[in-house]
Amino acid sequence: MKPEIGQIVRRVGLLMEMICLLGLVSLSPEKQAQLTFAGIGPQQVLTWGLVTGFVLWFTGTAAIYWKRKPRGPE
Repeated sequence: MKPEIGQIVRRVGLLMEMICLLGLVSLSPEKQAQLTFAGIGPQQVLTWGLVTGFVLWFTGTAAIYWKRKPRGPE
């Protein structure tokens, strides 16, 4: 993966984390009881979104800073 793509993946992961974290903070217990997504509570969906955002951030960071083999003469 190229470093440019790693930066995009990293930013998408951070954006996903922010949205899910704000959703978790703003979700009241009354709303949790009313809302469901495919039979799953919103807290679980937002938590998995937070985990997925962290994995995307980690993958993007690894793509940016991973040591690459130097190319030979072309």
